[in-house]
Amino acid sequence: MVDTELDTAFTLIQDGSFSEALPLIEGVISEDPEHWNAIFLAGICCRSIGDLDRAIEFQKRSISLNGDFPDSWLALGISLQLKEEFSDAIIALKEALKLDPTMFEGYNSLGMIYNKM
Repeated sequence: MVDTELDTAFTLIQDGSFSEALPLIEGVISEDPEHWNAIFLAGICCRSIGDLDRAIEFQKRSISLNGDFPDSWLALGISLQLKEEFSDAIIALKEALKLDPTMFEGYNSLGMIYNKM
């Protein structure tokens, strides 16, 4: 059931239906509190609906469970950037780029931050 719910949620995310995907993902997390990918996706949904504080909580939790996934660091960096917490955003984005030096989005976000500073 967890995989089916997560697949449905992922399809909704791809369609831009973040607020519809979030309850499904939260259901997966309640069944498996250490499902780092579901936690990562919950962070993406929260950021997309403007709930940056919850997004950051989910993203940090995802990183604590799987710190080698560069997309989690990128997502955290972008959420922190949106909150204008630039110093912490830079740290997260640099970690994403350390894990995946080809991640264009990380360089782009760093450039936008440095442009604002």
